[in-house]
Amino acid sequence: LALLCDVDKDILLEKADIFEDSGAIHHLFSVASSLDSLVVGETQIAGQLKDAFAFAVKNNFCGVHLSRAVHSAFKCAAKVRNETQISKNPISVASVAVAKAKELADLTQKKAVVIGAGEMGELAAKHLIAAGAKVIILNRDLQKAKDLCERLGVLSEYDSLENLKKYLNQYEFF
Repeated sequence: LALLCDVDKDILLEKADIFEDSGAIHHLFSVASSLDSLVVGETQIAGQLKDAFAFAVKNNFCGVHLSRAVHSAFKCAAKVRNETQISKNPISVASVAVAKAKELADLTQKKAVVIGAGEMGELAAKHLIAAGAKVIILNRDLQKAKDLCERLGVLSEYDSLENLKKYLNQYEFF
């Protein structure tokens, strides 16, 4: 993985959580079932696991045993979602964060900064906009921030993440 992604192996080992044997299997099933998520029941992490598995298969990182384990974890996750109340009301970290912000204040016309233009940032922006907030998207890649604003279909602002400091006192929510 370090070679393929051109990342120093020591940095990868320092930043990654490494699991082995039964610990790895336990972690795999917990992540796939969303039991290891910040918000139990959210499905974004499971989606990222599916993407990671597809990446591993595509790059021949995944042997027969690991493939079986991952497929079993996905089946287990489906069973957890279908046979429990865990996914009765679909939730995400972004929806929980915006719900908490709404408890603190009426978000109508409040200014909110969303850091990141990826999947989580887009979801957070959608929830904030639905709550009536004015949103600015900050991202390292300015084009991605602009693209997100266009997808949102509302008058949202965007800027480089490097300019975060200038927004700290202008916006109420981050």
